[in-house]
Amino acid sequence: MRYLSIRLLGFIVSLCLSCLAQASDKIWTPYQQNSLCLLSENFFEQSGTVAMALPYHSDGAMILAWHIYGKQFVSNIHYLDFEKFSDCFNGEKSCGLPTNLNIAQELKAKRRVFTPDTETFRYFQSPPPKSAIRFAMSEIGDCFGDVAENISFEDAGIAQLTLPMEICTLAGDTLRWGKRSRVKGPDITDEQLKMYQDWGQNVYNLTNNRKYSPNPRPEVCELVPAELVTSFKNYYDSQGYALKETDAYKREQQKIANEAAEKAARYEAREFARIRESRRETLLARNEKERFGSLDGCQIAYSYVINGINRSKYSWIEGHIPEDAISWAVKAENAVQNAQACPLMPEALSRWVEAQDTKLFEAYGADIEFRESKPITMGDDELQRFAQQWMWRNFTFSEANYSEGSNCLAIVWFAQNGAWEWAKMTQAQQDFYVLARKFKEWNAPGKYLCTVLPPESLEVSRNAWQSFHNRKMREQARQEAEWSEANIRKAARRSEIDSYYDELFNWKPPYQKQTTLRCYDVENTKYGTRQHCFNN
Repeated sequence: MRYLSIRLLGFIVSLCLSCLAQASDKIWTPYQQNSLCLLSENFFEQSGTVAMALPYHSDGAMILAWHIYGKQFVSNIHYLDFEKFSDCFNGEKSCGLPTNLNIAQELKAKRRVFTPDTETFRYFQSPPPKSAIRFAMSEIGDCFGDVAENISFEDAGIAQLTLPMEICTLAGDTLRWGKRSRVKGPDITDEQLKMYQDWGQNVYNLTNNRKYSPNPRPEVCELVPAELVTSFKNYYDSQGYALKETDAYKREQQKIANEAAEKAARYEAREFARIRESRRETLLARNEKERFGSLDGCQIAYSYVINGINRSKYSWIEGHIPEDAISWAVKAENAVQNAQACPLMPEALSRWVEAQDTKLFEAYGADIEFRESKPITMGDDELQRFAQQWMWRNFTFSEANYSEGSNCLAIVWFAQNGAWEWAKMTQAQQDFYVLARKFKEWNAPGKYLCTVLPPESLEVSRNAWQSFHNRKMREQARQEAEWSEANIRKAARRSEIDSYYDELFNWKPPYQKQTTLRCYDVENTKYGTRQHCFNN
């Protein structure tokens, strides 16, 4: 029941959005209907969320959204757009709207929900005033349909021209990014940078934003800020655009483009021939073992069929594969999975296989183009399929465990780090060696190689890994012993220092008895008074 409710709710929401979209088409005129509007018809497309975030929002686009959505405006637009729109109410920007600090504060609140008791909700229940529409036209052009028919371009501060879109695009980049983009394009002052930034953002949406640009993209710029007309015309003249629009110049440019295309085609043809011949020589240089390895006739025919289906421009497969080749290949796969004999080959397929040049045979998973490729997403399933296709022509075994000391870890480790003698390796070892090194280069987990392990590598890999592991353990034990000894010495030294400081901080001078000299007169003589003194 819950599932049905969700489905029903989704249907109602989609129906409402559909009705809203139909209503929108009637009350505004996007670029596809009026080239003097800088917004494409998909500018207000919902992204699947309740609150819609406008792309590179401008205040003019916000006023148009208000005009389109009417009373639902405050619930249809994302709060981040309202945060910027608050400048139109706090006096920082003149948008043809009254200054209202309460509305500005509510619009700037994070994640604010506008309930009917808020001043913002009540204000936007009315359509935008003509003064706001006039301001919006200065940023987005003539998008309001019949509502703006009494507002002239002159009143809105815009002018209608016919210029190459490249000029407006350069100006738009400068206005969007500021001084750092003021490398080329029409001259724009610092004041104009701030004043017409939103116009530049809307031009970007119309020309360079893949999601919101019309198809085909505009080639002519027809609406610019009136204050920038002189600058745009001067740039048009200084860059020689008038010459570029003449028929003679266009013919010359077309001739140059055709010559460049022909040159590129000739180079591509030469490069294709060189690569194809190089690959042919590589294939012809193989001996019988390198060419077929341990493949039987069924596997060879299967390789021909699969390579014929997936043939590239470098393929040496002759003729189209017979109609029943694919069904036979499926039966062959099932036979291998069920350990059954190879199915009988249809006569047409047998003749097609016999007609192929065996010296140019490439086993499935061993063709040059596949060996030079790389998994696109590097996902788990894709890496495993890649490894299985790479090792398809070899006899392999599978190991589920990839933990420390496992057979798979030992074989993968030795293939990626060990010293191999290529001449003494079997074909399966050579294939696995190259595959393992590729996985290491890609930083791909080695565990995805555990299903394609060559059995002849098990003994040598385990011995090498065990030797490496023992050396690592001995080195680890030695380091731990050194660290332990160092820690003991460090602790002893710390104990000595602590004892020294304890003795120093607790030191007191030895006690000394205090004495006082006392004297009294004994007698008076002609030399003076004689005294008797003593200490107590």
